[in-house]
Amino acid sequence: MIKMRNGFSFVEVLVSVAILSFMGLGLLKFNAFNKRAMERNILKQENILITNSMLFEKEIEDGRTIELKDIMSFTNLNDDDRIFLESIELRANKTLEDKLVLGYTGEEELSIEYGYIALTYKDFTQNYIWAQKEENIE
Repeated sequence: MIKMRNGFSFVEVLVSVAILSFMGLGLLKFNAFNKRAMERNILKQENILITNSMLFEKEIEDGRTIELKDIMSFTNLNDDDRIFLESIELRANKTLEDKLVLGYTGEEELSIEYGYIALTYKDFTQNYIWAQKEENIE
């Protein structure tokens, strides 16, 4: 008859501690990765919200730095909000890709210009595609 023992051997305890420590280490690394990904997503979302206000500017010069308060107009703006808007600086890099001719009216050419615009806020760049009717100056 085989006699049963009461408990685990020292080797079994060491193996289980090693397995648990590897699992804990994996969870810590996964948590650190998630934290970095979350911080990056928050920065990206903040960048998109702030740079969208600049997309509707008619004249965006390439390489120009703009304060957010210069492209927005408010009435009854308190000092804290004004300071916040002055602290936000955006950089724009706009490139013309091509001109698409839609047709002729007999007197003028109907065309659309399009290209890319990169708006930078806090060392994060958000890329957009822009298009606008070409202004015919005669």
